[in-house]
Amino acid sequence: MAPEAEKSKDIKHILPWVSVALAAVLAAFLLSRFCFRLVLIRDDSMAPAYQSGMIAAMDVRPQQYHVGDVVVFYAPGLDAKLVKRVANVPGDVLTSAEAARYGCAILAREGASGGYRLQAGEYIVLGDNAEYSVDSRDERVGIVHISQIEGKLLW
Repeated sequence: MAPEAEKSKDIKHILPWVSVALAAVLAAFLLSRFCFRLVLIRDDSMAPAYQSGMIAAMDVRPQQYHVGDVVVFYAPGLDAKLVKRVANVPGDVLTSAEAARYGCAILAREGASGGYRLQAGEYIVLGDNAEYSVDSRDERVGIVHISQIEGKLLW
């Protein structure tokens, strides 16, 4: 067989595999960019559900979050991304005692004698392991706005 014919035959056998590989890379990129990402859990604030060193999948599609959802968000006061469970959602009314636990910013907006209703896009987040958690009880975190939330953990 002529050398040109052998090269053509080799290319015909390789081309489908290259196409599949490129499609897989493109699909992985699109899924990781617009749907899902992997997250490394860096502390034990969510133990025992999520322990330090675990890897979890995060849904990054925009959505409403519910009590019990575990979210990843950026805390500007700590300049860090945190993983916490949603404890209160927009529309929930916090008593003065609850508001006091979540920082003086809430009390300053509402006054020490009344309750506080979480506004649209406002969430209270708590770690499952309170002893090791920096969460909405810490003034550096406080109320988390939906714009700070990057996604919800799936597992």
